Amino acid sequence: MSEPERGTHVADAGQTMRSGCPVNAAAEALGDAWSLVILRDLMLGRPLRFSELAGNSLEGIPRGILAARLRRLEAGGLVTRTRVAGSRGEHYALTDAGIDVLPILVQLGNWGIKHRPTSPLLRVRTEVLARGGAPFVAAMMAELREAYLGVPRPDPTEPRPIGRIAEAYLDASMRLADEPGLIDRAADAAPEGTGAPGARYLVVPYALPAEPALAEVAEWAIAHLSSGIGVRDLAAAAHLSERQLRRRFIAVYGRSPGDWLTGERVRIARHLLTSTGLPVDEIASRVGFATTAGLRTAFTRAGLMSPRAYRRAAESEMTADRS
Repeated sequence: MSEPERGTHVADAGQTMRSGCPVNAAAEALGDAWSLVILRDLMLGRPLRFSELAGNSLEGIPRGILAARLRRLEAGGLVTRTRVAGSRGEHYALTDAGIDVLPILVQLGNWGIKHRPTSPLLRVRTEVLARGGAPFVAAMMAELREAYLGVPRPDPTEPRPIGRIAEAYLDASMRLADEPGLIDRAADAAPEGTGAPGARYLVVPYALPAEPALAEVAEWAIAHLSSGIGVRDLAAAAHLSERQLRRRFIAVYGRSPGDWLTGERVRIARHLLTSTGLPVDEIASRVGFATTAGLRTAFTRAGLMSPRAYRRAAESEMTADRS
């Protein structure tokens, strides 16, 4: 075997590769699971600080590993550090090479759905990409290039794929609260448009905890909020003592299980107030409050106006945005 075939190839980042085979070259750059997870998180279309990548990781990436993988991705030309106007500190963004990883991630996700057990909620993004096919993936890559590289999209009037994926994910989380069996079909219900009238009132999508055991109990809790479940029910569903559950929730969320439950009830109530015509007392019941006063108190403690005032303000803003 000639010398250039034996592992003396040197990558642009100064890293020696085992061989010059394209498959090997890609595997050495992308074959680490943590690196793929970091790239996946950056595919949402905005630069992220180190603390955001660490704190929002579904898989709970250790900070030391995150720092090492970011250095490797930066050296390999997939990620770059940048400054974001109006924000403190450095952010990490995708390069053109990093954006080109998207089709690989899509295929990995498809394989994972087919051959591995996956969360119904976390499948939604992959399902939207799979159903959209190559044109949808290409459009998302164009959107990422606009967001990260300043390259205008070929057709700025076309709906933004990242927005459609976010809407499908949000829709799935809300459907889970009403009828868990519908979540597998949530991607089909993704709206065609991505306009956001009344953006101030949009609800933050449901975020699964980083710890798999908590992810399962969180999905269960969202599906059973209307039954008025409490911390004791969460602990039983997780097969943990209340003390153990509290420690894990504080480690992952920085708040107690009770505070998390209240936050989820408020989040879903906000969605129902702005997307349905349900009476406020019925919404309170659906999210697990015994009375409308309980819902109103939770809104006040969250720094929000009363549920009825919140609905009126959202409707007024959405009407103004459409005019």
